[in-house]
Amino acid sequence: MREALIARLAVLSSDKEAELDPMLNRAHVVDTLAVLMRLLAWCIADLTIGLWEQVERDGMAHDIPLQELIPAFDDVAQEWSSPMQSALDRLAKMAGWQQKQKATRFLGQLWGREGGVDSVESCMKLLRYWVQLKKGRPDFKTFLRLSRVITAEKLRSADVDKDAMEHFAWYQAVILRVAETLTLVRLDLSKKGYTTAELSELMSIYQQEFRTARDLLGKPIQLAETAV
Repeated sequence: MREALIARLAVLSSDKEAELDPMLNRAHVVDTLAVLMRLLAWCIADLTIGLWEQVERDGMAHDIPLQELIPAFDDVAQEWSSPMQSALDRLAKMAGWQQKQKATRFLGQLWGREGGVDSVESCMKLLRYWVQLKKGRPDFKTFLRLSRVITAEKLRSADVDKDAMEHFAWYQAVILRVAETLTLVRLDLSKKGYTTAELSELMSIYQQEFRTARDLLGKPIQLAETAV
């Protein structure tokens, strides 16, 4: 790839021509997304190290957090996973979801219970819109309102102060935004003609970089076959 780009640059006569060149533009998009995936991996690795005692206590020392949010192509179903659906499933499990109903229904019932039946139906519909990418991008404050409800449900029996609960809720809202953004980015790149193989390789950067980050931060992840 490097040789092809160098050869392409050699035949372009000006910076303006280079800016408009499809091949260089494609390479720029790929490089930009690769950097963002690496940055995400390092941010999550850093947070993991900061919460290391809790991570070990929960038996997650060798897990890759948020891997389920990274778009993945199912060769059998011939379709991409939904990061937003995965993020909502994750939230629902925090609040005690037993998977006897859809996560959007379970979360909608929790979120809207103080407002009665109409509020519950409205919340469930809104959550379905998020998964379906309808009605525009959700406001971050809306993500945060849902996250606060889930946080209160998850931590209601724990001795946690309000600041800690708010920090936890904010973190969950950020995860929702990351999931939504990854969904939109993958969809946009697919529409622009990037192949499944190209996108799968890009998405795999997160796992690879997370492992690298953990190694460099002094907490390497054991390989699956050697993990205890």
